[in-house]
Amino acid sequence: MKAFRKFLKRTFIVLAIFFLLLFIFRGFLYQSFVTYSDAGDRKSYIVTNRALAAYIDSSVYDYLNVSRVNKFE
Repeated sequence: MKAFRKFLKRTFIVLAIFFLLLFIFRGFLYQSFVTYSDAGDRKSYIVTNRALAAYIDSSVYDYLNVSRVNKFE
């Protein structure tokens, strides 16, 4: 029983140190594993389906909460 308690105590301490290190280095780990590509580097697509273009336009206007000022076609 003593050996099991010693094992549990040691395991708890190791896990606590591990999570503490993860917490301390969370910014570094995030920047290491997450990549960001600038908007200028992303591929652009031309929408040819009018229904899809209308849906995107309405969604953007609804999301931005603006009224349609000019509609260029």
